[in-house]
Amino acid sequence: YSPMVAARLVEVMAPQQTDQVLVVAAGTGYTTALLAPMVEYVVAVEENAYLIDIGRKAHSDLHLKNIKWVKDKPEKGCKAHA
Repeated sequence: YSPMVAARLVEVMAPQQTDQVLVVAAGTGYTTALLAPMVEYVVAVEENAYLIDIGRKAHSDLHLKNIKWVKDKPEKGCKAHA
């Protein structure tokens, strides 16, 4: 989805500093990067290792330290962080 849709999604969520967010089918982590500065931490679930590598690099460049990437099928979610 477009950056405008991602921004609207984040706006509607009204994230708080104490929130813990799960992003499924995270792709390269655009929405994850939008959320990370606003919340306690974000878990990004993605099954494509190539997209995870792109996301990790971008998040590192942005100094976002509160993101945990999980390589798995998005429909499984992330029980370890539930």
